[in-house]
This record gives sequence, C-alpha cells and structure tokens, in this order.
Amino acid sequence: MSLRNALLMPAIVFVVAVSASAQTSVSGTVVGTVTDPTGALVPKAEVTLLNMDTNASQSQITNEAGGYVFPNVTPGSYKLTVKMAGFRTASINSLAVEANKSTNAPVALEIGTDKEIVEVTATAAALLQTTDAQIGNVLTADALLRLPSLQRNVTELMALQPAVVPGGNGLAMRASGAIDDQNTVTLDGIDITQNVVATNTAVPTPADSVEEMRVTTATPNANFDRASGGQMALVGRRGGNTVHGALYEYLQNSDLNSNTWDNNHAGLKKAGIRDNRFGVRMGGPIQKDKTFIFGHYEGRRFASVAQVQRTAPTDTLKQGILQFRDPAGNVQQFNLATAAVCGPSGNSPCDPRGLGISPAVKAQWALMPAPNLSGGDGLNTGSYLANIPTPTQTDYGVTRLDHVFSEKLTLNANYTYYRSIATTSGDISIANGQPHSVIQSPQRGQVISGSLTYQIQPSLINTFRFGVVRDNNAGAATSPTIAAGQLAIPGTNTGAGPIALLIGQGVSTFLDSPIDMDTQRARYQAAYSQDWQWIDDVTKVRGRHSMQFGATVNRIPFTHVRADKVVGSISSLVANIDGSASGDFLS
Repeated sequence: MSLRNALLMPAIVFVVAVSASAQTSVSGTVVGTVTDPTGALVPKAEVTLLNMDTNASQSQITNEAGGYVFPNVTPGSYKLTVKMAGFRTASINSLAVEANKSTNAPVALEIGTDKEIVEVTATAAALLQTTDAQIGNVLTADALLRLPSLQRNVTELMALQPAVVPGGNGLAMRASGAIDDQNTVTLDGIDITQNVVATNTAVPTPADSVEEMRVTTATPNANFDRASGGQMALVGRRGGNTVHGALYEYLQNSDLNSNTWDNNHAGLKKAGIRDNRFGVRMGGPIQKDKTFIFGHYEGRRFASVAQVQRTAPTDTLKQGILQFRDPAGNVQQFNLATAAVCGPSGNSPCDPRGLGISPAVKAQWALMPAPNLSGGDGLNTGSYLANIPTPTQTDYGVTRLDHVFSEKLTLNANYTYYRSIATTSGDISIANGQPHSVIQSPQRGQVISGSLTYQIQPSLINTFRFGVVRDNNAGAATSPTIAAGQLAIPGTNTGAGPIALLIGQGVSTFLDSPIDMDTQRARYQAAYSQDWQWIDDVTKVRGRHSMQFGATVNRIPFTHVRADKVVGSISSLVANIDGSASGDFLS
C-alpha cells in the first residue's frame, strides 16, 4: 500500500472493554461500592458527583451489587455524596479525579436519618489502580509548574516516568524499549503528535496551559492505538466559577558568565545570551455554573549565539603571494605573476602573461576577513572564529470555552496557535568580517478542537470529539546574491563552494567561501501537514461491568514542497513521497 493511500485511508477502531474502566484518554472514572455498617451491599442508593470548580453534577443509582460507576469524568476536584433512606448522608470532599485513570471511592453508610451528614475520608484505595494494567504516573498542575523543565514544556517531564530512558530527537525519550518516534501525545483527547516523524508535537505544551498530564509507559488500554511507545494524555486548563490567573516571566542571561577560552584566545568579546520567556493566563466564568472561559499567551525571545570557525586566507595570499618554508625552516615568498619556479628547469615564471591571481578569486578573497586564530597552514591560511547570532522568537496562545447546557449535556471547545521563527547556524556568511546567519526556519501550528458529552441515560454516555491539527514547516534556500550581495561577481560563479589553488608540484590549498554554499543549502523544502480527527466513544454500564465502544477516523492530507536550485548535481533520491510502483519520486 502506498504511503499516500495509507495516510488518506480512514482508520476505524472499535473497542469493547469489559471492566469498570471506561475513561477516555482525557477523562477519568469514579467507581465504588456502598455498604451498610455490617458490610452488606446497599443497592438503589443515590450517588451524586459534584464538580467543585463548576458546580456541574451527575447522579447514579447503585446496582444490585451496591456498585456505581461514573465514566468519562473531567479531571478535577469533586465532592461525592451518597443518600439512602434509613442511613445518614455520606460525603467525600476533595475527591481527585485524574486523566485516563480510575478512582476507587467505596462508601460505608451509618444508621440514622438522611438529614445527618457524615464526612468520609478517601482511603488509600482511591489511589490504587485496579481496573487496568497501565504503568505510569499522573502529574497535576502544581507539580507541572514546580518540576524543572528546560523549555517549560510538560512533554519534557516524560523522562521522570518509569521505564523511560533518553534517546533520539524531539521528545528524545524511549518508553519500555520502543523507539522515540513511537510516542503519542494527546491534548484534550486530540492527537497533536507530528505526523511526519513522531518525535515532537505540532504545538508546544507550556506548563501554564496544562491542568494535568498522565503518561502510560507500558500496557496501555484501548484508548491509545496510534503507536507502541509512551502514551501521554494532557488535559488543558479550564475556567471555573472563580477567577484565577497568573502573570509570569522567566529570564536567563549570560551577565554573570565568564568569557569562553576560545573567545579570549581570538580576542573576541563575550557573546551576550538572553532567554526571556513571559506569559499571562486567566480563567473564570462568563455565566456562573453555565459558561466558562480560559485564555493563555506565552512568548519567548531567545537571543542565542552559535560559535563557528572557518578557514580564511592571509593578507599575502589575497595579493597572490604564496609562502612556504624551505628545508632550513625559513619562509620563502613566491609571487604568482613573477616567480620562476614552475618550468621544468625551475626558471620559468608561473604566469607567463604576468597576470597574477585571478580577478574573480581576488574579488572573493577580498570579502574574507583576516584570520584571528591559529589554524590552516599558518602561512597562507588561518582560522577565523566568530560568534553568530541565532535568535529564536516564538508566540503561543490558547483559548478554551466550556458550556453546560444541562446536567446531561456539556460542550468544550478550544483553539491553539503557535508560531516559531528561528535563525539557524547552518548557512553562515562571514563576508567583510560581519558574520551572520542567512537562513531562517519558520514553523506554524494550529489546533482547533471540540467535544460534546451527552448522558443519554444514567448508565449510557456518549462523547464525540472533533479536531483539526495543522503543522507547517519550511526551510528557505540559500542564494549567494540574496545571502550576501557582495558575492555577485560579474562573469563568475565562484561563490558556490570552496576554491582550490594548484601550486607547483601538485600542492593544493583549500579555502572556504565567504558564504556557506552547497547543493543541500540551495534546496528549498517545506512540509504542510494536517490531521482531521473524528472520535466517538460510547460507554454503557451494566451490572458490575462497563462496556466501551469507540470509533476513530483520521484524514491526514500532507503536502511536500521542494525546489532544487542546483541542476545536475544530485545523483540520488532525497525525498520519497510515494512508495507505490507508480508513485511520484523526487530527487
């Protein structure tokens, strides 16, 4: 099957889970049994689960075995209340519900009237995962903000999970022996993993934007079916009945750093480095108990520096004068135009016409700065060390809306936008002693998603999700004229590549060009990826069992743009777009 057809083919997966675990990757489950003082099971007791942030509630009636199940519960803090005629009302306050995890909350009733209220404390049984075999931990909002992460991105914290080791790129972690590109990341139930190479996400996941993270590193349940590595489920922050927010800034700079040894040796000043990350988040009610909103913006301005080293000609070589040491160690100079060392008898001039160094080569070498570091042969060439600014600018924003239509019907919608403009150190110009990078790598990502949860019956719940993930990456091609206008030497094309100057008995000296140029840098490539997702989960509770049915449909259009600027210089394939026999190949 061709790659193109595989990407466009809808993938539908039906799941039946005969257990008490009916949560999805973005929700949790509350399960338990109700007993009387003798330990006997209490059927037909009324159990109510109240969200402490939004006052949204849902109710269940215990079955003949005294059990109850609340599937597809949004993570957060809840109050559980149990009522039964002839018994005191029992309540569990601050019951924590976590993503992709079941919470066990057994309740023992006491004899009395339902007007009397007994507060029950959740036991260690609430922390015990008994409904599936997943291995992994949950990190809440407080932990996400306090645990150290270099980029303030919660996906970095996967390294703290069991059975995870560093390796590869992007997420750079391997779970339970799987390679790093087998990791999966979902945000509010929508898969945001990059589709081309699954080592990163289409949009970042800042710590201030995530309410909870659940990572499964082994034996995942049926909610994750994309890959075999680590499964990371993220739940975004949401608004509640109270206004909450934060204004923050994180700054790292090089003010207290000493200069590097290389800079001191070359006589260069300390390069200034400044990493400034700032943001604001705010959440609250639009209409109390009904409509809630949350917004978050985070920006980063990173003034980074890359150190580069190039081979540069000396002042004498720029004039067409070669220098060598004789057997005695003395330096001898030879002018290309007049030196009589090139003939068979050793007395013929190197250049019978007396023209000397090529005007094109001389013009290009004139753009090269003087060496500032030992290197090369020490006579005709040396090393030039420079600090190249490679700034990065990123902007991230998200808006989430929650609305409670009724006790049975709720809506969640969100929009996320991300932009990154990074200057790389792959294409360097050192023309006229003004080193700088000439290429940028822009990236843009968007996520549009929504979910609708409907409790059809107390024992039947349906959740529908829709999401569109866009991920655009481009790399600009290098042009000598665009990158360094000084290289437009009339009648020549010597700006593209190193220069070889043949001397005497086959001796050759290779010099760098004022600007990095080769066939790879002359190539433009861009990837425009989308992932349209339709997900539906139906949960049916019957007796002691919970049955879950699900369908997932993905449509993944992918556009690869490529333009080669160097014709005839590439002899092998660089990108294979379609693997079928009649597919399209680009080289």
